[in-house]
Amino acid sequence: MNSRDPIARLCYVLVASAASFCVQTVAAHHSPRIFDRDSVLAFEGVVTRVHWANPHTYVYVESRDETGNAVEWQLETDAIPLLLRSGWQEDTLEPGDRIAVRANPDRNKARRHALIESLRMEDGRVLTSVPSGNKPVSSATSLAGQWQQVVSWGEYVGQVASVPLTEEGAAAQASYDMLREDPVLDCIGYPPPAAQILLYYVNKITIEDDRVVMRNEFFDSERIVYLDGRDHPAGGPRTNEGHSIGWWEDDVLVVDTQQFADYRSTFPGTGIPSGTQKHLIERYRLSDDGSRITIDVVLEDPEYLAEPFSTTIEWVHAPQLEMASFGCELQEARRFLGP
Repeated sequence: MNSRDPIARLCYVLVASAASFCVQTVAAHHSPRIFDRDSVLAFEGVVTRVHWANPHTYVYVESRDETGNAVEWQLETDAIPLLLRSGWQEDTLEPGDRIAVRANPDRNKARRHALIESLRMEDGRVLTSVPSGNKPVSSATSLAGQWQQVVSWGEYVGQVASVPLTEEGAAAQASYDMLREDPVLDCIGYPPPAAQILLYYVNKITIEDDRVVMRNEFFDSERIVYLDGRDHPAGGPRTNEGHSIGWWEDDVLVVDTQQFADYRSTFPGTGIPSGTQKHLIERYRLSDDGSRITIDVVLEDPEYLAEPFSTTIEWVHAPQLEMASFGCELQEARRFLGP
C-alpha cells in the first residue's frame, strides 16, 4: 500500500477464485447467491466506520472510483464469535485506518457492497474471518462438554446438491427468492442438521439423567433431547428445533427429531423447505481418544426430498473456547439488502 496516498485509486482485479466457498468467509448466510465468489475485487482505502454486530459485521471503506471520485464501500464479514476467534476485536479497525481490501463483489453491480476475503493493515497484519485454531487440544471422557465443527459447510454443498427432489421440492427451489424469503432475515436460525454443520461455531452438550441439552451459539439455539422414554407428543407444537427424544445404544447417543416448524430453506441458500414430515436421526459417537465426536445424520422429508439426505459431521473437543451469545439484530440481518 502507498502510505503517502491515504485514499488510493480504486483498482479492480478479477481473478479465478481457487479457494471457493469453504476457505474464505465461512458462514455468511446469503453469500453463495449475493456475492460473486469467482471474482476478487482488490483496492486500497481508508476505514470510515465499523458496525460490530450479529449476524454480520460491516466495515465501511472510502476509496476512489475509476474517475477519481470518492466512494464508500460496504464490506461484509461474519458474525462476532467467528471474528473474535480470528483475531479481531471491536476496536481492531478504527476510522482513519488505511487498509488493502480483497473481497468478493456483490452480483448487483449498482451496489458498492462486497464480502471480505481479507484486509491487510499498514502494520502487515491480515484479517480474515477464518479462525486458526480448530484442532482438538484435549480429550473428553463423554459427549458432555464443548465442541467445535471443523469441516466447512462448503464441503457439504455437493452432497446437498445431489439429493433428488420431489416435484414439490424442485418447484420450491426454483421459486426461492433468497433476498426476500431467507428466514435468517428475520433472525430465525437454521434448523437441525444445518446448525450442526456450520463451521467454527461452538456447541455445548450437557448430559442429565433424563435429558441431554444441546446448545449452539449460532442464533443461541437450544435443543432438549428427552431420555425418559417418552414418545413424540401427538399433535404437539412444531418448532424450529423440532421435538427430540433419544436413547443410548452402548456409548452411542441416538437422537430422533420430528415436529419441525416450516422453514423456507432447510439447507442454507438452497430454497429446499422443511415439511411437516421432516424426520431427523442422528447418532453421536465419541472417538476412541476422546478428541472428537462424529455425528451420523439421516434426514427424511418425503414432501420435498425424493431420497433421504445422509452425511457425517465431525466436531472437535474445544473446552478452551468461550461460548458467545449471538444476539441477532434484525436490522443487521437485513442490512445487506441495501437501498
